[in-house]
Amino acid sequence: MAMTREDRPVGLLPPADPRTVMVERALEGEDVETIGRRLGLSSDAVVQGLRDAQATLGKPIPILRRYVETDFPALVGIVNDIASEDQHYNPVSEEVVRGWFQLPEADLTQYGWVIETSAEIVGWLAIWTWPRLLQAGRVEIAGGVRSERRRRGYGTMLIRLAERLAREAGARYVLAMAPAERAPTSDFLTGQHGFTLIRCFFRLRLGSLEGLPISASSQSFTIRPLAGESELGELVQVHNAAFRSEFGHVDLDAEGVKGQLAQQGATLSTVLVAADAKDQLLGYCGYVRPEAATATAANTGFLTALAVRPDYQGHGIGRALLLKALATLRQLGATAAEIAVDGA
Repeated sequence: MAMTREDRPVGLLPPADPRTVMVERALEGEDVETIGRRLGLSSDAVVQGLRDAQATLGKPIPILRRYVETDFPALVGIVNDIASEDQHYNPVSEEVVRGWFQLPEADLTQYGWVIETSAEIVGWLAIWTWPRLLQAGRVEIAGGVRSERRRRGYGTMLIRLAERLAREAGARYVLAMAPAERAPTSDFLTGQHGFTLIRCFFRLRLGSLEGLPISASSQSFTIRPLAGESELGELVQVHNAAFRSEFGHVDLDAEGVKGQLAQQGATLSTVLVAADAKDQLLGYCGYVRPEAATATAANTGFLTALAVRPDYQGHGIGRALLLKALATLRQLGATAAEIAVDGA
């Protein structure tokens, strides 16, 4: 933390006051649940004790606690605060942000944490520990710290919490998604906390597609929309076959694939597939309409996945799916598209 031990206001509280221990541990970056276990108190009692101590001392004390629904507007504010630092990103509405967490496996009340100081939410973190992630040996995180409250140790508190919860859950990796062009975030994760870049974002200006041959069919396959739930089982097979060798992959079931699409703003209706003459699915590409894309600039779409069965790779199917998805986004009014890929 930026606050030195000499600056800490604990000396103004009686030594026997349990709030003294609360404040000391909070300043060390401990969450309220851990502090509560130390003192035999509930998390709510620790939160109230820290708030009371903050009022008594007149100085901010970081309260690292579970997310509650009333924190949501502040979380959206932080998301938009971070987006405002990049000229390519525009603010998003509460409705859009709520859509990111609408599925039970993304529920913030179960997986979310915030840092509160002086009645202000200064940072948040979601730490997803779904069984299918843990089977792959990892947890996934997302979050941020309000720009004017950075360089005070809040980000480090959140990362350390993620590391501890990951170890307790039995995970070997913590996977964080951060656009590669956002250098401060990348430097914070790789330079200070030992993260290794395994995936980055690419943005394509769709005007550059002019003149490219975009065909929905060839002699061996046809590109068309997914036929909804009736083809979901086959889509799952394609997905698992294509991504089985990817870092941290674990096979998904139908709900898992739908959940992965929904978490990024896509649906079964925004999936394109490549099918052979017998209508067997060979590959797929999911896209997110510009109005539903997460934390991106206006008129920017997103590609959620590009998968081709391993035994059909190298035949132009992936290229055809990609170009058709980009052309579809352009028809929907997108001027740029983003995709996350493996590799630095």
